Amino acid sequence: MAFVIAEPCIGLPRGFAFVEMTNDGEAEKAIRALNGSILRDRTLDVNYARPRPKRPAA
Repeated sequence: MAFVIAEPCIGLPRGFAFVEMTNDGEAEKAIRALNGSILRDRTLDVNYARPRPKRPAA
């Protein structure tokens, strides 16, 4: 399953997405195959999702 992240106000894609894989082996295979490849003149950065860093309260 893939989740394309969109800008809430205008609904346009923000330029990244999350993909759920069936297992770790398939995820590693996809990362090796796609990381650094070109899609529509853009280089793909494919890796595992990381938690958002904590931001200080305003």
